[in-house]
Amino acid sequence: MEQTESLGNETHEKERQKKAIVAVARKLAVIMHKMLESKKPFERTDEKEKIAA
Repeated sequence: MEQTESLGNETHEKERQKKAIVAVARKLAVIMHKMLESKKPFERTDEKEKIAA
């Protein structure tokens, strides 16, 4: 029984990882699409600068 639980947990974890990868890829695709649509260049901002401001 312990083996099947372990296998189930591994399978579940792999599914979660795949979903997370797809979510990040989709988010990046949406951001890139907005940038191309608006024709604005990428402006890098550091998180430290945001906090300090």
